[in-house]
Order: sequence, then C-alpha cells, then structure tokens
Amino acid sequence: TFPRFLADWEAGRAERVYRPAAKPAITRTPVPRFDLLDLGAYSSMALQFSRGCPFDCEFCDITKLFGRVPRTKSNAQMIAELDRLHEIGWRGPVFLVDDNFIGNKREALRLLPEIAAWQRARRYPFELFTEASVNLAKLEPLMDAMVEAGFAMVFLGIESPNPEALKRTKKTQNIDKGDDHYLLHAVRTLQRKGLEVSGGFILGLDGDGPEVFDAQVEFIQEAGIPRAMVGLLTALRGTDLYDRLEAEGRLLGESSGNNVEIALNFRPQLDSRVLIDGYRRVLASLYDPGLRSYFARCWTLLSSLGPRVSGQRRRFGTDDLLTVLRSVRRQLFSRQGPAYAGFLLRTLLRRPRRFPQAMTLAVMGLHFQKLTLQILAAHDFREAAREGYERVEREAAAAAMSGAALQTALRRHADETLRRLRQLYRRLRPELRQGLLPDWSTLEEAIRACVREVPVGQLLQRCGLRLRECFAASSWRSALAAQGYALARRWQDDAVPRTLAVAPLSEQGKLRRSLERYLRELGVQVTAAGEQMAQLTQEGLHRWLDESGAPDGLLGYLRAVGRRVDTVVVPLGAELAASEERVQVLAARQADEATRMPHLVCVRCEASPRQLRESLIELGIALTGDAGRAAVAFDRAFALI
Repeated sequence: TFPRFLADWEAGRAERVYRPAAKPAITRTPVPRFDLLDLGAYSSMALQFSRGCPFDCEFCDITKLFGRVPRTKSNAQMIAELDRLHEIGWRGPVFLVDDNFIGNKREALRLLPEIAAWQRARRYPFELFTEASVNLAKLEPLMDAMVEAGFAMVFLGIESPNPEALKRTKKTQNIDKGDDHYLLHAVRTLQRKGLEVSGGFILGLDGDGPEVFDAQVEFIQEAGIPRAMVGLLTALRGTDLYDRLEAEGRLLGESSGNNVEIALNFRPQLDSRVLIDGYRRVLASLYDPGLRSYFARCWTLLSSLGPRVSGQRRRFGTDDLLTVLRSVRRQLFSRQGPAYAGFLLRTLLRRPRRFPQAMTLAVMGLHFQKLTLQILAAHDFREAAREGYERVEREAAAAAMSGAALQTALRRHADETLRRLRQLYRRLRPELRQGLLPDWSTLEEAIRACVREVPVGQLLQRCGLRLRECFAASSWRSALAAQGYALARRWQDDAVPRTLAVAPLSEQGKLRRSLERYLRELGVQVTAAGEQMAQLTQEGLHRWLDESGAPDGLLGYLRAVGRRVDTVVVPLGAELAASEERVQVLAARQADEATRMPHLVCVRCEASPRQLRESLIELGIALTGDAGRAAVAFDRAFALI
C-alpha cells in the first residue's frame, strides 16, 4: 500500500488508512534479528509459521486481522530461523506463536518431518510448544508428527464444557454430537501422545448459568490441565461478538486490553455480580494458597502423559539446580509444603523420568498462585476505591450543608479512607500497579477534591441548578448569538484554549471532577469548579445568580468566569440531542478585556459510558489531535465512574 500512499500524497488526495486488496504473503519475511536479543532475559524464544485460522469464533479477532485462509512460511524459512536461534546459542523452549498451528493441516504436515530431522541431527536442542484447535485430537498423523518434531505442549482454546455456550459463540469445532465428553476425551488423547495440554477458558458466554463455575473447575481438574488460563469474556472491537452486542444495546465500552483484569465491557446474560463473584471463586479454587488442586492436576497430567520421543531429554544445568533449591526453600516450608512434597515424592516413586518436568510445574505453580493473589488484590483495590470515593462524596455533600464540625469530621474520614486504600494498594506488586485503573494519584486527587469543594459546596449547588435552568430554556442559543457567539468549525488558531473551566452543570460531582481531570491529562490548564466559586465569591461576581431570566443568568455566569479563563466546557445531555455532533464550539466575538467573553465548547455527555467515552475522545482529538492520548486520558480520568 505504500506506493499508493505516495502517489496519493503527491496528488494531494492522501487517505487516512490504506488496506491491501489481499492479505500479504509471509513467504517473503526475513529471518528475525535474534542476535539483538539478550537471551538471558527470556524463558523462551518465539517463531511463527502461519497466520490466519479457518474457524470463525464469535469472540475472536484473529480471522478479522489475519483472515480465514492460513498463510504459511516455506520449510526453508523455518529451518533458517531454527538455524539462527541455534547459532546464537539458544537452547530450550521455543514457542511457535501461530494462533492455530494446524489451521492449514497439509502445510503443517509438510513442515513437521523437516523439523524432526533437524532436531534429531542436533539431539533436540529445542522443546517446542504451540497453539492449535481441539480437532488436533482427531488427526493422528499430525499428533505423531508433532511429537516426533519435539513438541511437548499445545495450548487449546477449550473455552467451556457447556455445549450450548459453545454453539452460541460459534465454537462448533469443540462439539461432537456423538460424544458428550468430547473435550475431555480430546485432552486425554493428546496427553497420551506425550503432549501436555494447557487451556484457555472463558466465563460469561451467552448460555452460561450459575452452574458454569463449578463445571469449569471440575472439568479442569478431571482433565489434568495445570496451566488453565481462565478469563472473563471481553468484546473486542471488530469481532462478530462486538457487533452483535452493539446491535443488542449490551456494549458498555471498549476492552482495556488487560486479559487478567476483573472487569466487563458488556452486559452479560448472567447477572454481572454473580459472574464476577463466580470468576473470583474459580480462580481461588484452581490456585488456592496451598496449591492442593493445582498439584492434583499436575499428577493427573504426569500419570496420563505418553513417553517422549526417543533421543529427547530435558537438559539440567547449574541454573536449574539453583531454581530447584530456591523452590524447595520457598515452597516446602510454606502452606504449599504438604501438596508440594506429596506431588514430588509420588513423581519420584512412580514416574521418575518425569521429575524434571514435575519440578518445572511446581515452580510455575508458585508463580500462578502469586499472580492469582495479585489479580484478586487488584480487583479488591478497585472495588474499595470506588466505594470509598462515593462514600466521601456523599459525606462531602452533607458537610457542605452543615457546620464546621461536620467538615472537620469529613477531613478526618477522608484521611482514614486514604490510609486504608493505601494499605490495599501497597499489597500490589509494582508490575500490577502499572496500568492499574484507578491509579493512586487519580484516586487521591479525587478524594481530596471532594474535601476542597466543601466550603463552596452550597454555592456550587446553586450555580449548577441555575445553569441547568439556563440551558433547559430554548432561548440560550439565541441569547448567545445576540452577544456575538457563532458556531465555529472547531478551534481557530487564535481560539485554542489556554485556560479552561468546566461549567458545573452536572448533578454528579464525580462526573465534573473526572472531566476536569481528563482535560488536565490532555495538558490543558483547568480552573476547577471549586476554584471558580471561590474566585467569584472573593470578587463579588457571584451576583449573576440573582439575575432574572435564563439568558441573563447564563450571560452573567460567562461574564464572571470569562475574567479568569478563555474557554468554558459545557457538558450537555438532551440539549445537544437535536444535533448529530458530539462536540460543538461556539466562538465568542473578540472584545476588550473588560467585556471579554469565553469561548464555549458544548460536549454531549450522555448516560451511556460508551457514548460518553466517544464524545470526550472526540473533544480530546480536537484539543490535541491525538486519539491515542485522548483514549488513555479518558481511561485514567474516568476510572472511578
């Protein structure tokens, strides 16, 4: 597409996006520069053989990105990449990152014998693993070829043991009408071939009922899947699921992209609280503090696994010995000790050749359990943050109508709330704090802002009521036009906001405060509503509240606030419903300093979180020209709503 772009650019008709008529072939991709990597920083290397998948699962975006006709590299390309990895000294796990390695079965069977010959000639330096569809269990030649090539593990998108949910999400390849236990039998078949099965599971599918939580745990335990990745359903933009939920009015917002976040961006058929509580219970059951259920799954796996290919041996070096010693020290003398010792002892006595794999599984169990605790702790923090903020906000509203005693109590309670929330926040590891929403600075600033607004709380309420009356009247546009305001095509160069205020129309203080935070995240200087009221009171300019008539009241507010800021953002609801625009700019006529009026930016702030997000991102693009920055700023600023 680049030549087309250059030609259009030269002709002055460049488009925003260029898409090729067909998916590009990957037979021309060069060998990756593995030599640029710090090999010590990685536990595995990654190669790719194919792109695309023949199936069309409703929730998956792979076919939308890469198509339904898998494209593959040549054998020579793959061998060259293996050679390069071997030459730079890599030994150990190599992940073939194909979303479905057997999407093109004929090409996979073409490749595997050459990989097997390459591995045998070098005494199997690489332990391979990949992702595939469940129908691999019906393809014996492919399974045998993968084992011979040195594959030790395959990730399956199992999703759910509920056939009805699988049908509704178009995952029919996971159903066999002649076998009620098809998924369990498929897992066992692969294990007996010598392939460990790790699995992806989804909760929240249409068709799921309250019984799905126990059913998921029972299936994972019986199948012997130690590495079970269970997540909540997420509607990704561009998928069939996203389009269906949007048409049904069930879409709440965009996916955060964090696949371990306990959050929903749609309304599930199952009650949301039941779904989230059930999901937490599933995680806590699979990776309990003592890891009893985890080590039970590990033993089911090892007792079911078929033999490794002849000549393939897991290497054991100094680093591995140190890992074992650390594992013994940290796990044997902890709550995991009984299950840990029992599993390793049983493996030594009954499957001694699998002991290195048992140690690897044991170490991974420690990691999985720690990560699970962190995921649950992050959710606890988010829930407590929203609850604490809302409670402080309610108490601030009450304190604004009362005397000094209640205001003192509010400050003390706000401090106590922040101390309690800080304790929850400190339980999170640094990597979990990155990307956490709300982050600590947003939360602290929001609670402190509630307290700061109390002295002018009554004035804020009067102001908000007066402004809502003004904008509810049909004459507000004509009154502004009479003062020289005119609809502008976004901002002119001389009208880009330097100082900005948000008109306190919203009855929800947290919406207004989040909007102010959003604008600050975009780099705009914002005068908060509390500061507005304090300044207007100090200068005696709050008398506009007593002016009769809606137009006079609105103009009085704009004259008063216009002495401090050059632009006022007006969050409107139904007042912009007649317009298809989400953002309108009303530019003020230039005047002398004494009669200067601020520009108005009217933003449609509707009740739907998704529509609110779209409106404010459009405002952010108008201010900064950067959609990505606007999206990040919105997610940070509105995390408490």
